[in-house]
Amino acid sequence: MIRRRRRNFFIFLLILILLYIFIHYPYVTYSRSHLNLFDKIHSEDNLYVTPKYCFTKTEKKNIRRAIIVHFPIERSSVYISELKWLYLSWIETIQNQPSDWQTDLVIYSLPSSLLDELGCYEYNNKLLKNNCIRINYNSLWDKTKNNNELLRLIQIHVPKWCRHLDSLGILLENSNFLNQYDYILRTDIDVFLTPHFAHYIPFDCSFQIGLGGYSLDYTLHKLSRIAQTLNLLDVNLTHVGSTWYGPPQQIALVGRLALWLSVWLCQNEFTLVEKDQRLSILSWPQWYIGVISMYASHLAINHYAGRGQIKLIQKPYLIDYSCTTNTSFNEVEIIHIHSWHTNQMFSKFLFKNGSYDEILSKKTQWNTSYSLDFILRIAWQSNQMTTKELYHLKSQI
Repeated sequence: MIRRRRRNFFIFLLILILLYIFIHYPYVTYSRSHLNLFDKIHSEDNLYVTPKYCFTKTEKKNIRRAIIVHFPIERSSVYISELKWLYLSWIETIQNQPSDWQTDLVIYSLPSSLLDELGCYEYNNKLLKNNCIRINYNSLWDKTKNNNELLRLIQIHVPKWCRHLDSLGILLENSNFLNQYDYILRTDIDVFLTPHFAHYIPFDCSFQIGLGGYSLDYTLHKLSRIAQTLNLLDVNLTHVGSTWYGPPQQIALVGRLALWLSVWLCQNEFTLVEKDQRLSILSWPQWYIGVISMYASHLAINHYAGRGQIKLIQKPYLIDYSCTTNTSFNEVEIIHIHSWHTNQMFSKFLFKNGSYDEILSKKTQWNTSYSLDFILRIAWQSNQMTTKELYHLKSQI
């Protein structure tokens, strides 16, 4: 009887030990296997070099700016309308900026006759100012690895359909080229540059952003917990906008860290179901891998703002302004308007399917001192022009 009790006790003890190992073993494995990735994430902290000189708003001599976008040429039929209205708003920018300023439109894309027709030629050192420049760019998933660990991990762990990550991937290309500019505006192609952009630069070398629409309380709590897990600083900045305007060194720094964090998030914070393109949308807006670049940017920007490595300014009415709100440019300083996913006026989807054609074709006067009328005019006029006609308009400046 005593032997049986002793045997049962040892069996019970063994079960407890095995249960303990079963529960804790994944954690131990997780900690060790990801230690190297943590180190690589934090190694990005050493990449930032303080600019030798910083232009302020009162020093408006020989300012060099670049608007940088990714244009997926394989989907040009989907995005050409957006590229054309960005291009026309860029033309009006360089028409109205100070004469000694330079603002280039830099498009990261593969070769295309469409871009040639816009005068967006491959970069060479002989270009004059106010050019449309094409930087040869393969998607992150189409590049050869060439011993690039970050690229290898992206191709393994980030679903290929999450191609919005290429808007960060462009920052890995030709960083020396970007460093020739005082400021860069990293943005999407479905945006409009407003008249205020022609005269606006970030003050005191600041890193300026607007508002994004990716975060509910659930998402913010989750991101805060992830920041603690990765030992990242969190200054409680929320609703980080997708467009960044600031010194190229700061923008490249944040972009690199955000790419590393995108890998980590895909490895550890999304299930196989959540990575499936057809099923993932069911989790929006709680936790959606389709906006992985926004989650990663949220973590990276909070971290570097906390470390003081970027002078972060969030101005909700300045950048990524809503395309559905009609506001006077005389009352609010707006430099950039983003076409969000909406069915309200202005909707890029309704515009591209012709729903506005009848209304806009009859319009003879535009009150472009207001934001909604301004973007409607830019979208409509650019849509009525061919790519060659847009380039001809630009070449007359």
